[in-house]
Amino acid sequence: MNVDDLKNLCKSIKAPTSPSASARGSAAPQNGLLQKLKAQEASEALQLRKARPLWLAAAACFLLAFLGMLCVPPVGLRPSRLLLGGVLAVVYVVNAVLLGRRLRQLARIDYAESLHSFLTKAEDRHRFMGVQECWLVGLGLMLLGVVGGVYVEDNLVRRYMSPEHQTLGIVLFCLGYLFVCAAGFTFTYLNWRRDKAPLLADIRKMKAELTADEAGELVSERCGTGP
Repeated sequence: MNVDDLKNLCKSIKAPTSPSASARGSAAPQNGLLQKLKAQEASEALQLRKARPLWLAAAACFLLAFLGMLCVPPVGLRPSRLLLGGVLAVVYVVNAVLLGRRLRQLARIDYAESLHSFLTKAEDRHRFMGVQECWLVGLGLMLLGVVGGVYVEDNLVRRYMSPEHQTLGIVLFCLGYLFVCAAGFTFTYLNWRRDKAPLLADIRKMKAELTADEAGELVSERCGTGP
C-alpha cells in the first residue's frame, strides 16, 4: 500500500455521529412544559372538586326555592321576585353543569398524544376567554342585570323612594351593577394572568417552534427529492 492509498483510506473513515446539542436539549423544554401543565391542571381540578359540592348545594337550594314559590306562592308574592328566583336558579344550575364539564375535560387530557395536537388543545384550555365564553358570560350578566333591575325597581325603589327620586335609584343600581361586573372581570383576568398566562406563552412559543421545525423538514424533503 503506497502513501496515496493510505491517505484515501483515512479520508474514507468517518467519526461516529453524535447527537447535536440542540437535539439533546430539545426534549428538556417539552418535558418541563408538560410537568408545569400537569401540575397546574391537577391543582385546578382539585380546586374545582372542592367547590363542586358548594355549587351543587346552591343550585339545589335556589331551584327548590323557586319551585316552592311557583307551586305554593306565599302571600304578597310579587312577579319580580318570582322572576328573580327563577333566573338565579337557572344561573346556578348552569354554573354547576359547566363546572362538571370542566372537570371532565381536565380528566380526559391525554399527555401522551402527539405533541402538535396536545399543544393545540392546551392552548385552547389555557386561553382567557373565547368567543363562546364571551357570549355566554355577556348574556348571563345582561340577563341578571335586567332581572335584578326589575326586582330592585319593583321591591325597593317604588316602596322606599319618592317618585322624583326613583330615576336616581335606578341609575345608582345600574352603576353599582356595572362596578361589580367590572371588578369581577378584573379579578378573574388577574388570576388568569398570574396562573395561566405564562403557561400559555410557553405553549404558543413551543407550538411556533414545532411548526417552524416541521416547515423546515418539509422544505428539506422537497429539496432532497427535487431534480
